[in-house]
Amino acid sequence: GEEVHFEDTWGCLLEQELGRHGVRAEVINLGVPAYGVDQAYLRWKAIGASLKPGIVVLGLQMEDVHRTVNILRPLYVPAGQLPFSKPRARLRNGRLDWVNSPAMDPGRVLRTLQHLDSWNLSSLEHFMPSSPGLLPVWCHSRVLSLAHEVLFPIENNPFFYDPCREPARIALAILQELDDDVTACGGRLLITHIPISVDLFRMRSGRPLPYDDLWAVVQSRHRAAGSLNALLQAAGSNGIRSLFMPRGHYSAAGNQAIAEVVAAESMAFQQGSLFSGTNIMKR
Repeated sequence: GEEVHFEDTWGCLLEQELGRHGVRAEVINLGVPAYGVDQAYLRWKAIGASLKPGIVVLGLQMEDVHRTVNILRPLYVPAGQLPFSKPRARLRNGRLDWVNSPAMDPGRVLRTLQHLDSWNLSSLEHFMPSSPGLLPVWCHSRVLSLAHEVLFPIENNPFFYDPCREPARIALAILQELDDDVTACGGRLLITHIPISVDLFRMRSGRPLPYDDLWAVVQSRHRAAGSLNALLQAAGSNGIRSLFMPRGHYSAAGNQAIAEVVAAESMAFQQGSLFSGTNIMKR
């Protein structure tokens, strides 16, 4: 919902879209800027379950998979220079085990960045510099950091989307635990694909997406709604860029297209009593 007014977020539009089809529902947006799929799951555990939702909608942007193997945000997004850290999941005997939970405070993050060579969690930080005592040159400059992100976009790296490698394996385990948790609470999970603008340009030109295999696995295991075709149709003669704001988040038109996809899938998912006074929650 960033870069648009609340009335133009897809959560608000989803509630309106369902209402137009005679479905009374309350949509609660638990989204947090820059969260990964792991943090979204932890937020669900902390807050979401207590809301007793009928349907939980997880908006899955595939770049979130990269964040499952990140702890210190400045190593992942140097241009942002935010002194934050996040919990990190690892798999032990097929179950999720969390480290850096709760996350360290900003002061400790800054001290850790100055002494990466002695950091006890360095082996779990995928984005550690090759020389822990010396950060890459672009980490010391916002301009160089932005240039590095443009020239070497992380979204194109197939390593993160390989279902057999750690980032995707952890993401898939998180989705499964979320699905199990939602079911245990009497609700149902709907995973909705939230593509970025590059994904749409790729698809329109007929090129495969780097995460096609991973998305296929998600669809085989969960109730999942694709939105690429709907977004391309919504772009129409105005072009793909009309669906996005200057910083890359969805415009009102893009949010409307996502809301329509989620509404249609939600109604097909479960008709009748489930929607009577229920909450529909998105990430």
